Amino acid sequence: MSAGRKILLLHDAGDAPEGLDAIAEAMRALGDEVVLRPCAEPYDAVLDALAAVDSVVFWR
Repeated sequence: MSAGRKILLLHDAGDAPEGLDAIAEAMRALGDEVVLRPCAEPYDAVLDALAAVDSVVFWR
């Protein structure tokens, strides 16, 4: 991925998996805008987050 992208790191409902925060910080250090979000209700907020980014990574 090139620097400066808007990336959504989507994960299962609940707390983010261990280590995902560190991955997000490393991506931010490369210049990416990273949003960490659970795939959980309210789903309209998840859809809005999907529409606002260039790339989505689903992490389990």
